[in-house]
Order: sequence, then structure tokens, then C-alpha cells
Amino acid sequence: MQHVAKIDLDHPSLEGHFPGQPIVPGVVILDEIIKAFNREQDATCKIQKIPFVKFLLPLQPGAQIVFTFDMSDSLVRFTGKCCEKIIVVGQLEYSITP
Repeated sequence: MQHVAKIDLDHPSLEGHFPGQPIVPGVVILDEIIKAFNREQDATCKIQKIPFVKFLLPLQPGAQIVFTFDMSDSLVRFTGKCCEKIIVVGQLEYSITP
């Protein structure tokens, strides 16, 4: 499954991160990853932890990022690409609640 996100130029986290050459903070990218994953799942699926994440390149404000998810048992591998370049990779652990 894929999801496209874009962090607006006026996002409050960009102020001071870094003046004159802003980049999107990693925590904002992670929040978008979790939101995208949750949109694709039903209400019984819950993120338990993020065992691994690596940011490879900075994300510029206003640029589109495409998240791809590969699910297995209780683990989701994700990739985030911008302009066909991988900027983030990682894993999410999730559980299914009855």
C-alpha cells in the first residue's frame, strides 16, 4: 500500500528548524508515517513501537513524500521516497485488538 503526504511550508515545526534552510523534523515525518498506516488499517490495528528507523536524506518543506508499507505478521516495513530518492526506512510493530 502507498500513501502520499506533504508537509506545508507553514507547519509550526519548521520555525527554527533551520532558519533560512528549513527541513522537516524526523518526528513530523514519523507522525505522517503513522497517520498513513492508520488510515489504511481498521480500528483494531494499533502501533506498539518503532523498533527501527533511519533517515537517509532531509525532506524539504512542501515536497511530496510517498510512503510504501510492506506488512507481515506483526511487523510493517516502510519506505519514504521523495523525487524517487529514499529518504527514510524503518519498521513499525503493531497488534490487532479484538
